[in-house]
Amino acid sequence: MRGMQLSGSVRIPVITAAVLAGGLVAGSLVRINPFSESGAALTALDISIGTGLLLLFGSVLHRRKLGDFVRFVGRHPAWRFSALFLLIALFTLLVRAGSYPPNELIVAGAYLLRLIATFVLFWLLAYGGTRFRKPLLGAFGVAAAALVSLGFLQLQLVPNFRFARREGWDPHLDRLFSTFLDPNFFGIFAVLAMAVALAMYLRNRKEKGRKGAVAAGYLLLFLASWVALYFTFSRSAWVAGLIAIPPIAWKYRKMLTVVIAAVFIAALFLPTRLGDRFESTQGLIRASDYQGERYVCDPAEPVAACDPSGSNRIFSIRDGLELARQHPVFGVGYNAYAFAMKQDGKATERSLRRHSANGSDSSLLNVLVTTGAFGLLAFLAFFAGTLWRLFKQSAGTGTVAWLSWGLLWFTPAWLAASFFNNAVLYQLILVPWGMLLAVALARGNPASPTKNPARGGR
Repeated sequence: MRGMQLSGSVRIPVITAAVLAGGLVAGSLVRINPFSESGAALTALDISIGTGLLLLFGSVLHRRKLGDFVRFVGRHPAWRFSALFLLIALFTLLVRAGSYPPNELIVAGAYLLRLIATFVLFWLLAYGGTRFRKPLLGAFGVAAAALVSLGFLQLQLVPNFRFARREGWDPHLDRLFSTFLDPNFFGIFAVLAMAVALAMYLRNRKEKGRKGAVAAGYLLLFLASWVALYFTFSRSAWVAGLIAIPPIAWKYRKMLTVVIAAVFIAALFLPTRLGDRFESTQGLIRASDYQGERYVCDPAEPVAACDPSGSNRIFSIRDGLELARQHPVFGVGYNAYAFAMKQDGKATERSLRRHSANGSDSSLLNVLVTTGAFGLLAFLAFFAGTLWRLFKQSAGTGTVAWLSWGLLWFTPAWLAASFFNNAVLYQLILVPWGMLLAVALARGNPASPTKNPARGGR
């Protein structure tokens, strides 16, 4: 009995955190493709989520009734709207089930099952209470440091990613993408790492001994992630960093906020590759660069370099808006965007094999297209409830308060970036964010609606 108690109270949180961190670091490198024709794949992170669920069901719920867990999810101002969104997503897919062949319906259902499993994991971590705080924070720090280090290694060893085009990935040249295999998404993850690292450093900056060393490690992670963010040369991720990082420093010192913001803004005007990419966006608003259904730009023009990447996003968002107008109430079914595009004649089987062709390059538009107006409202309500709870949790000077403060500013920046990249629904960003959110909103934390007086939140 004593061994079981030790396993439930100590080992399970540590093992679960390690499993999730391992899946996060493996990223897109480990992929099993059970649906070879569709391109859908089971990733290392999927395997980690499944393993984590098995561990948590056996430890978190072994002494409590399942009904208590359900009531916890239903009472929480953030989690209940996430549950509502999942129910709506399931409903829309069932409503549209007759519109797609069985193999396409299976693929869409598999992605929905992945999303449901991901959110159940978040709920269980939050329900498990404050004992998951240190393991999850430590695992995130280790995983972020490993991913940034692997990113610098990749930039040296695999700078040219054009060979992966045949596998469905977008080609990248001399850009840092680590194991994510996508510089834009990894840039957003780097902003998340910066937000958490800066918040945790400011929380522990005055500590001595081991805690002081941990604070120094967070400062190093913050600086390394900032350099990694730059070398992704991702415009949307850089803007997300500008939105998220300076306000986090405001809680500590106003001048630090000014300095950080100045560095972010200065990089936009320096004659570097990042600055050149921002300058090339001028071509996106010139009517002369568009001829019918094509984007045409003269690279010899000194005032407006070509921006095919940005133009592809514009065409993608335009097609998504048209689909949304055609299916405003129930959408086309969760993750059935690509299939609906094919039915509507806007995409071919060949084009859908491209990694970026299965969505509108906008998370909120993807949600609207696939789950309809009600799904979008539930999705927005989830984030509104999350931000409100994080704001309430951010009062004070404890670990939970500083973590909540970091997530409070990262989350809207993440949403803003998702207008140009499908970043919110990207699993390798959603999962670490959800793990940290579960820490901030765990049972027993101060200001928690399910606070346990026997446990502290410092």
